[in-house]
Amino acid sequence: MYCLWLSFITLLVTAAPALAFQGRIVNAHGVAIAGAEITILGRAGESRTDRDGRFSWTPDPPTPFEVLVVAPGGVYMKPILVQRIPAGVLQLTVMPLVNEVVTVSGSAGSIEATPASATATLSATEIGTRAPANLAQALENLAGISQVSEGHAAVPAVRGLARGRTLILLDGARVSSERRAGPSATFLDPDVIESIEVARGPGSVAYGSDAFGGVISVRTRTVAPLAPFGVRISGTVGAGIPERRLSADLSKGFAQGGVLLAAHARHADDYDAPDGEVFNSGYADHGFLGRITYQMGRGLFSAGGQSDFGRDIERPRNDSRTIRVFYPIEDSHRLTVAYDLRDLAGFSRMVFTGFAGSYTQVTDQDRFATSSTGRRVERADVTAHDFQLRGGAERLMGPARVEIGVDLNGRYGLRAIDVAEVHPPTGGIERTENLSIDAAR
Repeated sequence: MYCLWLSFITLLVTAAPALAFQGRIVNAHGVAIAGAEITILGRAGESRTDRDGRFSWTPDPPTPFEVLVVAPGGVYMKPILVQRIPAGVLQLTVMPLVNEVVTVSGSAGSIEATPASATATLSATEIGTRAPANLAQALENLAGISQVSEGHAAVPAVRGLARGRTLILLDGARVSSERRAGPSATFLDPDVIESIEVARGPGSVAYGSDAFGGVISVRTRTVAPLAPFGVRISGTVGAGIPERRLSADLSKGFAQGGVLLAAHARHADDYDAPDGEVFNSGYADHGFLGRITYQMGRGLFSAGGQSDFGRDIERPRNDSRTIRVFYPIEDSHRLTVAYDLRDLAGFSRMVFTGFAGSYTQVTDQDRFATSSTGRRVERADVTAHDFQLRGGAERLMGPARVEIGVDLNGRYGLRAIDVAEVHPPTGGIERTENLSIDAAR
C-alpha cells in the first residue's frame, strides 16, 4: 500500500499542471494586485494571488466562466467573463465596483459546500447601504433566508431550518448559543463586516449536523498591504427607530499585512410602528475588535480578538404586556487565528483555524401580576467556554478536486442557573434556584 500511495501522489503532481490554468490580476494601471481572493462563479473553492498577482486554478473550468476578484480590504471588483483560456498566462485587468450594489450568486469561497448548494455573497458595500442593525436584517432580502424570534435577537435561518440546523461562522469559527432558537450573533456590529457568504444547502459532511440547513459565513474587515493610515468615524441618530450609534476604527497597512482596531456603541429605545410604540423592542451594546493579517512564508496568517457586550436586548411579542422576555446580559469574547497555505506538500491549499472563546447569556421572563396572581420572574443564567480546531487540505485528482479535513469543536465549563422568583399578592418573595454544571456527578 505504501508504494502504491507514493506512485499515486507522483501521478497527481505530474498531471496537475496540464489541468490548471495560470492567471494574473492587475489593476487599470497594470500594477499587480497581491493577496487578492479569486473565485469562479458556480465553482467551489478559491485561490489567492501571490506578490506578482499570479494565481492558478485547478481543474480548468469549462468556458465561458466568470471570475470574481476581491482585493485585500474587501474591495469587490467587477466580475470578468472569460470566453477562452489562452496557452500562456491569462492576464485579467480589474476595476472596483464603485457605485453598484451587487449580490453575487454562485460564489462563497470560504464555505465548503456541495456543488448543488445555492451560494451567494454579500459585499460590504451592500451591507453598508442597507445599514442593518443585526445579522438577520443583513440577510433578510436573500432568497431562502428567514428569521426566527423577534427584535434585535432575531435568529437567521437557512431554508427555514433554525434551532441548531443553521451554522453561523465568524471568521471561520463557530458561533454557539444555548438558546432554543439557535445562535444569532446578536453581538456582531454589521459595520465591521467585510462580507457574508451563504450556502443554502446541507453542509453536514464538512461541518456536522448543525449545518444541515445551510451555512452562513461572516468575515470581518481586513486591511490591504501598504494601505495608508486611516481613521474612520461614523454615527447614527434615528427618529422612527430611536437609535444612537457611534463607531470608530483605525487601520494601517504594512508591506506584508495590515492592522485594524475598531470599537462601537449602540443604544436603541422602543421603536415606533404605524399603530404606535412597540413595547419591549429596545437594545444596547458595545464592543471592540482587533485584527491583524501577515504574509508568512507561502501563506497568509491572520489573528483577531473580539469582545462584545449586549445589555437589555428585548424581544417584542404580541403578549409582551403580559410576559416580558429580554436578555439583560449577552457577552461574547472570541480569539481566532488562521493560517492559509498555498501549494505545499502536493496540496493546492491547506487551511488551519483555531478558536477559543467564552459566552455569557442571561434570559429573563417577567410575567406581570394580575388581579388573581402575583408577579413571577424566571431567569436563566448561562456561561460557557467554546473551542475549535479545524484543518483542511485540497488537491486535484484527475478532473476532480478532493478535500480532506478534521474539525474538533466543543463547549466546556458549561454552567447554568435557573432562578424563579414569585411575588404572591399577599406579599413576600418565594425564590428557588437550580444549578446545572458540565459533567456533574
